[in-house]
Amino acid sequence: ATNKFGCGTDAGAGGGIKLSANIIAGTPQSFTMTGSDASAVDRGGGGGGGCAYIQYTTSNSINPLSVIMNGGTGAQVGGAGQLLMKDSDGGNGDLYAINGGTTGTSTPTLSGTPSTLDNLYVSTNAIYVASSTLTITTTTVSSTAQITINAGTTFTYINAPIFGGTAGIIHVYGTYTPSAGSISTIDDFTLKVYSGGIINNNATMQITNDAGLYLYSGSAPSTTVLTNLSSSGTLYLASSTITSVSNLNTTSTTSIYPLGSATIGTFTIDSGTTTLYGFTTSTNPLSLTNL
Repeated sequence: ATNKFGCGTDAGAGGGIKLSANIIAGTPQSFTMTGSDASAVDRGGGGGGGCAYIQYTTSNSINPLSVIMNGGTGAQVGGAGQLLMKDSDGGNGDLYAINGGTTGTSTPTLSGTPSTLDNLYVSTNAIYVASSTLTITTTTVSSTAQITINAGTTFTYINAPIFGGTAGIIHVYGTYTPSAGSISTIDDFTLKVYSGGIINNNATMQITNDAGLYLYSGSAPSTTVLTNLSSSGTLYLASSTITSVSNLNTTSTTSIYPLGSATIGTFTIDSGTTTLYGFTTSTNPLSLTNL
C-alpha cells in the first residue's frame, strides 16, 4: 500500500472470484467482496470492490443483487466492484456494479468485458465508466448511480434505459445512441453531453419534469434543427449546440440558459415557471418570433 496523505495508508481491493459450474446451488446465495477500509477515515483511500465472474449451464442460485461489492471507506471511498454473470448455454451475460450507498471513485470497464451485454445494472452510488465500446440490451441505473461514456467510446442501447429517479446521470464524452431510431424522450434521468460528446437525437424531443438535458459548449447533437422541443424539466442549451427550434414548449418549472446564435420560432409557456438565466438585451438576447 502507498501513503498519499503522509499518515494513514491506502487499503487493498476486494480481490477476485471465478466460479464456473454446470449447477450452482445451495446457500449462501450471495457473497462479499468489499474493498478494505483505509487505516483512518480521513486519510488514505478505501480499496475498490472486488471482481467476480460466475458462469453456469443449467441453473444458478446466486442472487447478483445480494452480492456485496462496496468500496472501502477512507478520505476517498473506493469504487464499486463488478460482477459478470453468464449462462454458458446462451446470452451475452449481465454486468453489475453496486456501491452500497456511498459515492466513491469510479468503476472502469475491465479488460475482457464483453462488448455486448444483455444487462448492465449500475446501482447505489456506483459510477460506471464505459471506456470501451458497449452494446447493451437493457441498462438499469438507480437514482444515485451514474454512467460516464468516455471520449472515443460508443455506448449503444437496445431497450430504453431504466432509471430509478432524477439523480441518475449519464455523462457523455463519447457517443450515446439507441441501436435503432433516435433519442426523442428523456425521462427520469439527466443526460449531460460535454465538449466532443455526441448524441443521436430526434428533431422532436421531450424532457419530462423529472429529467434534464444539458448540451454544453462543443457537444454535438446529430440533429441541430429541432421541430419541437418540449420541456418540463431542466434544459441547458449552450452556444452553437442547436441551430434553431421551431416550437419550444415549457411546463412546470423549467430553466433555460443562453442559446447563443440559435433562434426560436414559437415559445409557449403553458404553465408553471420558466426561468431564463443569463439573457441580456445587449450580449445574450433571446431571438424568437412568437411568445
